[in-house]
Amino acid sequence: MFDSAQIESDWSGVPYVADSRDRRVGLDCATLVYGIYDQAGHAIPGHISRRGEHGDRWMEGCLRVIRNCFSVVRDQRRTGDLLLMRIADRLHVGVVLEGDRVIHALPRKGTIVDPIVRWTANVIKVVRLKGL
Repeated sequence: MFDSAQIESDWSGVPYVADSRDRRVGLDCATLVYGIYDQAGHAIPGHISRRGEHGDRWMEGCLRVIRNCFSVVRDQRRTGDLLLMRIADRLHVGVVLEGDRVIHALPRKGTIVDPIVRWTANVIKVVRLKGL
């Protein structure tokens, strides 16, 4: 299971580094999600980020993950759900935490926890992996 306090303690403050796979160096939003899921013992089918590949391949990876998810309505969100957002014409992903918060990685800010309401205008949808 996902533990909001543990996720926040373990992952907050990690620097942002695009396409990095090494938490000690830094993470992007997709690598953060994979790390959180891996730590909780859950595998994400497909790839959110193809690490270094952009454009169509990156979008194909996003779509593979979304196909293995179902939409979640606001009052049924829970820790571990994925919050899909569009920020400055780019797809962005974070992990929902208790208390209507999201943990995500942003350039110049690193991994931070924000209230979801701060990103309401950017939210595309909230999804949950099938089987969780």
